[in-house]
Amino acid sequence: MPRDCDLRLTHLDQIDDDHEQLLFALQELAYGDGLGRAGMDRLIAQVVDHFDHELPHLERIGGTLKTRHLGAHALFLDRLSAIRDRCEAEPEHARAELAEITARFISHTNTDDLEIAEALKALAPVEVRAPVGLGDILL
Repeated sequence: MPRDCDLRLTHLDQIDDDHEQLLFALQELAYGDGLGRAGMDRLIAQVVDHFDHELPHLERIGGTLKTRHLGAHALFLDRLSAIRDRCEAEPEHARAELAEITARFISHTNTDDLEIAEALKALAPVEVRAPVGLGDILL
Protein backbone atom coordinates (compact mmCIF):
# COMPACT_ATOMS: atom_id res chain seq x y z
CA MET A 1 0.00 0.00 0.00
CA PRO A 2 1.50 3.38 -0.95
CA ARG A 3 2.31 5.48 2.08
CA ASP A 4 4.88 7.98 0.77
CA CYS A 5 2.47 10.68 -0.27
CA ASP A 6 3.47 14.29 -0.15
CA LEU A 7 0.45 15.89 1.52
CA ARG A 8 1.22 19.55 2.05
CA LEU A 9 0.05 21.17 5.26
CA THR A 10 -2.51 23.96 5.28
CA HIS A 11 -1.54 24.78 8.88
CA LEU A 12 -5.22 24.53 9.79
CA ASP A 13 -4.90 21.76 12.38
CA GLN A 14 -8.33 20.16 11.99
CA ILE A 15 -8.11 20.24 8.19
CA ASP A 16 -4.61 18.74 8.15
CA ASP A 17 -5.68 15.99 10.58
CA ASP A 18 -8.70 15.25 8.39
CA HIS A 19 -6.52 15.04 5.28
CA GLU A 20 -4.19 12.55 6.91
CA GLN A 21 -7.08 10.38 8.12
CA LEU A 22 -8.85 10.54 4.77
CA LEU A 23 -5.71 9.60 2.89
CA PHE A 24 -5.25 6.58 5.18
CA ALA A 25 -8.91 5.55 4.72
CA LEU A 26 -8.73 5.91 0.93
CA GLN A 27 -5.57 3.83 0.78
CA GLU A 28 -7.02 1.16 3.05
CA LEU A 29 -10.02 0.78 0.76
CA ALA A 30 -8.05 0.94 -2.48
CA TYR A 31 -5.19 -1.34 -1.46
CA GLY A 32 -6.24 -3.13 1.74
CA ASP A 33 -8.89 -5.62 2.74
CA GLY A 34 -11.57 -3.17 3.90
CA LEU A 35 -13.41 -2.61 0.61
CA GLY A 36 -17.13 -3.14 0.94
CA ARG A 37 -20.30 -1.14 1.37
CA ALA A 38 -19.71 -0.63 5.12
CA GLY A 39 -16.16 0.62 4.53
CA MET A 40 -17.37 2.99 1.83
CA ASP A 41 -20.15 4.25 4.12
CA ARG A 42 -17.54 5.02 6.81
CA LEU A 43 -15.36 6.83 4.26
CA ILE A 44 -18.28 8.91 2.99
CA ALA A 45 -19.20 9.87 6.57
CA GLN A 46 -15.57 10.92 7.18
CA VAL A 47 -15.58 12.99 3.98
CA VAL A 48 -18.83 14.73 4.98
CA ASP A 49 -17.34 15.54 8.40
CA HIS A 50 -14.25 16.96 6.72
CA PHE A 51 -16.35 19.11 4.40
CA ASP A 52 -18.22 20.39 7.47
CA HIS A 53 -14.85 21.40 8.94
CA GLU A 54 -13.90 23.27 5.75
CA LEU A 55 -17.25 25.03 5.32
CA PRO A 56 -16.73 27.86 7.87
CA HIS A 57 -13.44 28.71 6.15
CA LEU A 58 -15.11 28.70 2.75
CA GLU A 59 -17.96 30.86 4.06
CA ARG A 60 -15.43 33.37 5.35
CA ILE A 61 -13.61 33.48 1.99
CA GLY A 62 -16.69 33.45 -0.25
CA GLY A 63 -16.58 34.23 -3.97
CA THR A 64 -15.52 31.93 -6.76
CA LEU A 65 -13.09 30.04 -4.54
CA LYS A 66 -15.99 28.94 -2.33
CA THR A 67 -18.20 28.08 -5.32
CA ARG A 68 -15.49 26.10 -7.08
CA HIS A 69 -14.50 24.25 -3.91
CA LEU A 70 -18.08 23.30 -3.01
CA GLY A 71 -18.56 22.02 -6.57
CA ALA A 72 -15.49 19.82 -6.20
CA HIS A 73 -16.87 18.51 -2.90
CA ALA A 74 -20.19 17.57 -4.53
CA LEU A 75 -18.44 15.73 -7.38
CA PHE A 76 -16.20 13.88 -4.93
CA LEU A 77 -19.18 12.69 -2.88
CA ASP A 78 -21.08 11.66 -6.03
CA ARG A 79 -18.13 9.62 -7.22
CA LEU A 80 -17.66 7.93 -3.83
CA SER A 81 -21.38 7.11 -3.70
CA ALA A 82 -21.23 5.54 -7.16
CA ILE A 83 -18.24 3.41 -6.12
CA ARG A 84 -20.04 2.38 -2.92
CA ASP A 85 -23.07 1.26 -4.93
CA ARG A 86 -21.04 -1.14 -7.06
CA CYS A 87 -18.00 -1.99 -4.91
CA GLU A 88 -19.24 -5.45 -3.97
CA ALA A 89 -20.26 -6.42 -7.50
CA GLU A 90 -17.11 -4.99 -9.13
CA PRO A 91 -14.39 -4.90 -6.44
CA GLU A 92 -11.41 -4.66 -8.81
CA HIS A 93 -12.97 -1.81 -10.74
CA ALA A 94 -13.85 -0.07 -7.46
CA ARG A 95 -10.27 -0.45 -6.21
CA ALA A 96 -8.91 1.05 -9.44
CA GLU A 97 -11.28 4.00 -9.12
CA LEU A 98 -10.33 4.50 -5.49
CA ALA A 99 -6.64 4.50 -6.43
CA GLU A 100 -7.39 7.23 -9.00
CA ILE A 101 -9.48 9.16 -6.47
CA THR A 102 -6.63 8.93 -3.96
CA ALA A 103 -4.29 10.60 -6.46
CA ARG A 104 -6.88 13.30 -7.16
CA PHE A 105 -7.44 13.80 -3.43
CA ILE A 106 -3.72 14.43 -2.93
CA SER A 107 -3.71 16.88 -5.84
CA HIS A 108 -6.83 18.66 -4.51
CA THR A 109 -5.33 18.90 -1.04
CA ASN A 110 -2.02 20.21 -2.35
CA THR A 111 -3.58 22.84 -4.61
CA ASP A 112 -7.17 23.79 -3.80
CA ASP A 113 -6.93 23.37 -0.04
CA LEU A 114 -3.67 25.29 0.07
CA GLU A 115 -5.46 28.01 -1.87
CA ILE A 116 -7.99 28.19 0.98
CA ALA A 117 -5.19 28.53 3.52
CA GLU A 118 -3.59 31.33 1.50
CA ALA A 119 -6.92 33.14 1.13
CA LEU A 120 -7.47 32.93 4.88
CA LYS A 121 -4.03 34.39 5.51
CA ALA A 122 -4.90 37.29 3.23
CA LEU A 123 -8.09 37.89 5.25
CA ALA A 124 -6.31 37.78 8.60
CA PRO A 125 -6.60 41.05 10.44
CA VAL A 126 -3.48 43.13 10.56
CA GLU A 127 -2.51 44.16 14.06
CA VAL A 128 -2.25 47.93 14.26
CA ARG A 129 -0.09 49.28 17.03
CA ALA A 130 -0.08 52.81 18.30
CA PRO A 131 3.02 54.74 17.38
CA VAL A 132 5.73 54.72 20.01
CA GLY A 133 7.18 58.07 20.99
CA LEU A 134 10.29 58.92 22.96
CA GLY A 135 8.18 59.43 26.08
CA ASP A 136 7.06 55.77 25.84
CA ILE A 137 10.58 54.37 25.98
CA LEU A 138 11.83 53.47 29.41
CA LEU A 139 15.50 54.07 29.98
